[in-house]
Amino acid sequence: CEIIDTIKNDSSEIEKLKPPHLSYIWGDLHPNNILINLKDKTFVLIDPRGEPGDYLYDLGKLFHTYGPGRYDFLDNDLYRVGLQINKKIVARRKFYENHPSWDTYNYLQTIFEDNLHNYIEENDIHWELRWNFLKFFIYATMPLFLIKGNGKEHRAIIGYSNAVIFGNEFLDFIKKYEK
Repeated sequence: CEIIDTIKNDSSEIEKLKPPHLSYIWGDLHPNNILINLKDKTFVLIDPRGEPGDYLYDLGKLFHTYGPGRYDFLDNDLYRVGLQINKKIVARRKFYENHPSWDTYNYLQTIFEDNLHNYIEENDIHWELRWNFLKFFIYATMPLFLIKGNGKEHRAIIGYSNAVIFGNEFLDFIKKYEK
């Protein structure tokens, strides 16, 4: 895997991928684990893992829902996906952009991306590198959890395709980052 080789062959990359410190993180922060009281505009986070980790991980879990990977669309089968196998395997995928919530997710993605910098610690000089890696990592670890065992593993395929897309973005970022 090119990502592993890139990181393994440059020990400075490994150091840059380490967070500046560990924080207690929620570990599974996504909309299904946020209960909102609309009357008094409060919320409660549920289902914590409460482990030490990189604070960017919680932001990454939110991004996997609101970002271009659109986990809620994946989880609710709001996509088409197919494999084309010749000399290489190509996944053709398309989210249902005509779904009533598509524009809302685009809006939430824009708000998230426009405000992400507000949640980055001031002296975290390598956050962008870790952020790009985490976007890849979250989707790369997901396909096994998406397998249903019914012979129709479309969710796992689209989850894997997200990992490939974010993995390529990470590799592109490293090339720019190192210049």
